[in-house]
Amino acid sequence: MPFSSKTITEKESRNVQKLIKASEKITVLGHHSPDPDCFSSILSIACILKNIYKKKVEIVFQGKILQRIENYANALGFKIESTKVTQKKFKNTDLLFIADVQDTLRTNPESIELDLSGFKNVVIIDHHPIDKRIEKYPLYRISRDTSSTAELVFRLFKSDIAKLPKKMSKKVAEFLAYGIISDSKRFITPPVSRETFEVIIEMIDYGVNISGLTYSVTSLPLECFQMMGKLFDKIKIHKLGFGYMYLEDGDLPRDRDEADSLLDSFKHETQKVKDFDLFVMFQGKRKNKKGHESKKKYTYKIRTRSIETDMTAFNKKLGGGGHPQSGGSFIYADNDEDALSILAKKYKQIVLKKS
Repeated sequence: MPFSSKTITEKESRNVQKLIKASEKITVLGHHSPDPDCFSSILSIACILKNIYKKKVEIVFQGKILQRIENYANALGFKIESTKVTQKKFKNTDLLFIADVQDTLRTNPESIELDLSGFKNVVIIDHHPIDKRIEKYPLYRISRDTSSTAELVFRLFKSDIAKLPKKMSKKVAEFLAYGIISDSKRFITPPVSRETFEVIIEMIDYGVNISGLTYSVTSLPLECFQMMGKLFDKIKIHKLGFGYMYLEDGDLPRDRDEADSLLDSFKHETQKVKDFDLFVMFQGKRKNKKGHESKKKYTYKIRTRSIETDMTAFNKKLGGGGHPQSGGSFIYADNDEDALSILAKKYKQIVLKKS
């Protein structure tokens, strides 16, 4: 099912309900080191399956999560443990939910593709453009160009959330609101829409304090703001007009929660700089991989505030993914200048040539 109306239809909801009711054991899968959008989505789905449909549910993901996300999990009665994502892990699953993954390479740090052809039933819920590696399977897709996967989950399971006990329904609505606020960068990142705010209004009706939640998502210690100032000092402007910087050891707090929050806030603030529309952040580290033993692996994150600039083809060309206005991948290069040169060349060939 390609991107279409942002509205989830009754038929779609009924079809998903039929798959759930016909299944005994259900697995909910997210990408590795899940962010708030991914984790709020998979945890909320699991909560609904367990409490409304009375199903045996397993949450599967690989890598670390933020402490505040784990706190939400505990509040909903889930003990969360990371587990290695392998083909064998899903051997006895009747129904597999995949949320916010985009392609099956993102389920594990080793980028080992999962073969979905052997599964009885698969439902994928995602606000990313679905990768060709997933499109080849006969899956049931709930995919829309929306603010977040959390927004889709709320709309798909809206009637089920209303059936939860009052405290639990509020907690699920709050957790999904956290995913929306986090992934939309406080409602400014495309494609936030009228439907997004309609969902937020319904969450407020459950008692969710959106203002307080937004503050808790974005608040940081003074030390982080001081570090952010140093990050801005590192930004340079390329002759092609985009802003860029290299992130190095010591640039971020040691605490992972604070480091991730700082980076999120920093990338959000760079969108307010009027000198450039596109911003690229490099982070390099040595990686011994066959064919690249002597080179440095540069991870890059890219973001543009212009809705006219579509970075999808650019990120795919470099083996990555994401959204039209953001995403990332990695580049093997000899040094910082070489990494920048490779990225600039692709940007000129793919993005500027289009415009």
